[in-house]
Amino acid sequence: MTRGGVVLALVAALLTACGDDVVPRKRGPQAPQPSAATPPPPSAAKLPDGLITIDAPALLARARAPGVRGLLVSVWASWCGSCREELPLLFQMRDAFATTGLDWAFVSGDDPPGYDAALKLMHELKGPSPTVVVAPGTMGAFKRAMSPSWRGGIPAMFLFDSTGKLRHLWEGPILEHEIAPVLQAFLAGEAVDGETRTTGPAQ
Repeated sequence: MTRGGVVLALVAALLTACGDDVVPRKRGPQAPQPSAATPPPPSAAKLPDGLITIDAPALLARARAPGVRGLLVSVWASWCGSCREELPLLFQMRDAFATTGLDWAFVSGDDPPGYDAALKLMHELKGPSPTVVVAPGTMGAFKRAMSPSWRGGIPAMFLFDSTGKLRHLWEGPILEHEIAPVLQAFLAGEAVDGETRTTGPAQ
């Protein structure tokens, strides 16, 4: 056997002994690598008992409910000193106009950390239950729906007619003589479109 033949014989013997292990294997499709587990989205925080949320469309639907001649929306917050002083007066006025077809909605602008304080204040003042707050994440849309000219100051009150049209806006602390005549004129069918604002800084 020639020298070249010996070399070829040795190579053939090596290939036979090693089998397929010396032949590069084609890789099949790569199995997807397991990804890190995605944490589930945080569950919605449970509302305290005695509290409900509302957004602007649901609130204005109350103005168009059968038998409602008008809707008054009072926006307040637990941290607002002027609201604390004004709410008892508004509760009295609600009772005084109870038979006129006016509906009243008292809506807290508190953020979730203030929900307990809002509930406590409404309880102390013997206000309506359940306590209503603006649905989280909708405050911007809520403000626009109430009135584009509302600067966001509270306390604030809005009078809507039975079609959901805003007829009057009160912004800032308001006295009874600034509210009652407007409501009486509205119920008499008179034009009351306008705004009443206090001269003090909005809270």
